[in-house]
Amino acid sequence: MGVVILIGIIIFFIWVITGKNSNIKLTYTPSTKNKPIDTSTFIAGYFHEIAKNDSEEGRHSDAIEKYNKAIYHEPTAIYYNNRAFSKSQTNDYKGAIEDYTNAIQLSPNETLYWLNRGVTHYNNNKNELAYSDWKKATELGSEKAKEMLEKYCKTKSVVLQQNISSQNINISQFATNLKKIRLKQYQISYLYHITHKNNLGNILESGLLSHNEAHRGLNQIDIADNEVNNRREKREPVFNRSLHDYVPLYFNPKNPMLFRRKNIQNDIVILAIEKNLLLDQNVLFTDGNAASKTTSFYNTINNLSLLNWKCINSEYWNDYQDGKRIKCAEVLVYPKIEIASIKKIYCNNQITLNFIRTNINANIHIDAEINNNFYFKNITSFYNQIENEPLDDLPF
Repeated sequence: MGVVILIGIIIFFIWVITGKNSNIKLTYTPSTKNKPIDTSTFIAGYFHEIAKNDSEEGRHSDAIEKYNKAIYHEPTAIYYNNRAFSKSQTNDYKGAIEDYTNAIQLSPNETLYWLNRGVTHYNNNKNELAYSDWKKATELGSEKAKEMLEKYCKTKSVVLQQNISSQNINISQFATNLKKIRLKQYQISYLYHITHKNNLGNILESGLLSHNEAHRGLNQIDIADNEVNNRREKREPVFNRSLHDYVPLYFNPKNPMLFRRKNIQNDIVILAIEKNLLLDQNVLFTDGNAASKTTSFYNTINNLSLLNWKCINSEYWNDYQDGKRIKCAEVLVYPKIEIASIKKIYCNNQITLNFIRTNINANIHIDAEINNNFYFKNITSFYNQIENEPLDDLPF
């Protein structure tokens, strides 16, 4: 019905332009410049623009519906490619592969489609097919594909043959390299642990321990809330372990946990932890505060796409629905973190920095620096909005 109305509007405007003045005689002059309006192309483009807007705003299910209409009227390679992206964002990997394949069939020399299908193959745990697509994109002249292959898939360890079953591919190393690419995609430089400066001595001697281990006489000062600690005695659904059996880390340390302790920020230090811990099979990550009943747990790196990175990486969280929970998205490491994985220690004042450097001693691989951007400043307007909110499920 909508299409009929749209065509009617087009006809009306043509009538207004050509038929309004009765003295104007209509003539036909063949021209290569003025071609008849292609209504199918026009309508397809109309729905495609709406679909792109939906996709850019994260409404991928709505985008797919609009792409369906665009493709119905004009099945172009770019329309298939864009619909495939939205399908991949809704975890419809099979549908995405089919769309990328259609795009490739329509435009086999376009490297973008080979690259995108390769990424989707990887998300579907088909690493050999991902490599094959990226290799094809390289052969077609894609510098990006060539760079990825040279950097992450060394020729000596990955040999492409026509028969995939006989490929001599170092799958383990290949998969690990692709996972590292994924961490860069989400701008994950470090994982972060928040603690009191007086706990540094034990941490730099024994490593970062889980809550249960650290509270057997090792931690001197606990900045956690007792009520929240009780909630974190629950078991996670993947390995059925207590949350207190894990070392809790954050994707962003400037979160509600630190805000609740802003009165002692001068004594709080933020430990920057090696990001590749996320690749360990015993590590979990969440889409929000692990103590919350609505939080989901994951241990497959591909599921990082399910997290709300816009909220997690934002300065503050009050502008996002459920932002307080989302902002506290966690990484849970079982059962401890070795000292070698601690790369930096941040603080917000010179006195604490001197204290840190005194405690580092032999751990010369650990840098220490002041970074006020990780701490809360006196922003009254923000404080007034959330200062009196009830205590929620803080991360510890």
